[in-house]
Amino acid sequence: MSHENPVQKIQNTKEIIKSPEELSVELLSKIKILDITIFPNKPLSIHLDTNTESGAEASHHFDDNDSNNTNEHFYTVWKKGIENNQLIDKINPEKELLRIALHEVRHRVQHDLNIKMLDINNLKQFIVENPKTPLEKYFSSDDYQKFLEYITTTNKSENDFDAMVVEDIAIKLLKGNYSDKNIEKIAKDIIQQSSEIILKKIKEENE
Repeated sequence: MSHENPVQKIQNTKEIIKSPEELSVELLSKIKILDITIFPNKPLSIHLDTNTESGAEASHHFDDNDSNNTNEHFYTVWKKGIENNQLIDKINPEKELLRIALHEVRHRVQHDLNIKMLDINNLKQFIVENPKTPLEKYFSSDDYQKFLEYITTTNKSENDFDAMVVEDIAIKLLKGNYSDKNIEKIAKDIIQQSSEIILKKIKEENE
C-alpha cells in the first residue's frame, strides 16, 4: 500500500511532464516514422525551429512548381507553436503529437500522390439515426457532428478538411495503441490512401 502524501504525488506528476523541447523532438520523431513509412525511397528532411513565433506546432512546406526541390520541400516542427498552443498542458500529449504528425504527413500525401480526398458527402453514409457498430456510434455522435460543423463553418480548405478528417479516423482506428508498429500500419492503411480505400476500411470496421 502506498503511503505517498498528496504533495509528493503532485511533485511526482510534475516531474513526468515533458518540456516543449522534449515534445518537439517527439513530434519530429512521429513525423519521421510516418513519412519514411509512406515514402521509404524519398523521406523529407524535418527542421526543428526553436526560435520563430508560430501559431502551428508543425507544417509541411513545398514548392508548387517543383515537388522534387528538396530545398523547398520539407517539414518544420515549431517549438514556439507547441508552447503557444499549450500542448504541454494536454491530458494526453502523445496522442496530440500523433494527431499533428498524421495531419502534416497527410498534406504531403495530398501533394505528392495526388490522391482523391475525403469530403463531407463521403461521411454522410456513416451518420445514422440508430448507430450499432462502434464507428457508426462515433460518426453519429453529437461530438463528431460538432467537429464536422467546426471544420465546415470555419471555411477550411478541402485539403485541411481531408487532413482533419483522416487524422481523426486514423486516431480512432489506432485504438490507443501508439506503438511505432501500429503507427506504421495506420500510415499504410489510412494516411497514404485515397478516399475510396479509406471508406472501404471504415466499412470493414463497421461490419
